[in-house]
Amino acid sequence: MKFFALFNPWTGLGLAIGDLLSALVSPYVGPWEMIFMPVTDAIGAAVVFYLFRALKQAEWAKYILMALYAILTGLAVALMMYAFGADLFIPLFVSITASELIILLASVPIGNQLVKAMKGINSRMFIE
Repeated sequence: MKFFALFNPWTGLGLAIGDLLSALVSPYVGPWEMIFMPVTDAIGAAVVFYLFRALKQAEWAKYILMALYAILTGLAVALMMYAFGADLFIPLFVSITASELIILLASVPIGNQLVKAMKGINSRMFIE
């Protein structure tokens, strides 16, 4: 879903609400994660949306911005874990960012096909 943040800043709100709802049912979550992760996704979505528009919605920018989103997410999670006592900031950052990179970079070609299909049915998801 993070891929769609390139096209609509409101996607970040949806991601933030999804983070919050998933945290509510997790047995491992603390109050900081219920605040920190939704805010991280909302900010990350806004950053990639506005940068994508500034870069004239270039195809190559999708990959760069999804990588940036992965780095922001890895950094936010690693910082949060480090702040609460996990002394392994670098390993946390690297592992979380690597998994986010795989997922988000793979989402670009799949997302492109979904965007094409959605534009074909005149979806109102896309802000021009």
